[in-house]
Amino acid sequence: MIDDKSGWPRLLEEGIAEFIEQSGRLPALHGAPVASWLLSRLFVMSKGNLGIDEKELLYNDGGCVWTDWEVFSQSFNPRGFVRLICHVHRIDAEVRVPAGIDAKVVLGAFLEAVMAEPEDLRKCRVSVIDTDPPNGGRFGKKYVFGWDGKRFLGSRVYE
Repeated sequence: MIDDKSGWPRLLEEGIAEFIEQSGRLPALHGAPVASWLLSRLFVMSKGNLGIDEKELLYNDGGCVWTDWEVFSQSFNPRGFVRLICHVHRIDAEVRVPAGIDAKVVLGAFLEAVMAEPEDLRKCRVSVIDTDPPNGGRFGKKYVFGWDGKRFLGSRVYE
C-alpha cells in the first residue's frame, strides 16, 4: 500500500505483541499487556523523551497508545518510520519506507533493538480513556500500561 502523504510504500503489520511474546525474551507479565513492557522499554530507549510523560493520562478513540519512530542505519542514514499502535490486547506497527528499502527488514531491526535488553526498563504509568465507548456513554473504559518497578500494569482484557 502507498502512503498518501509521503508516496512511500506502507506496511501494516499486526501481531507484534505475539511476535515479542514468542521471542522468549520477555519477563513475566502476569496478565499485563505486552504493551506495558514495550512502553517501559521505549522510555529507556528514548531516555524519557517518548513524546508522552511517564505519568500520562490520554483520551482517544480506541484506548490505545501510539508512538512514532524515525529509523536510521548504523551509519545514520534514514531508513523509514515506524508507528507502534499499542492496545491492551494487541500491538500493530505501521512502517513507511522509501522505495528500495524492505519495510519488514526495517521493522525487524527496530524490534530486535527493542528486545535486545528486555530487563532494562523504566518506570511509567500511561492511562488511556476511550472517548468513543461502545455503550454510547460519555467516556469508555480506562486502560493502563506501564511498569511500577516491580510489576507490569494493566490487563489484556479489552472491553
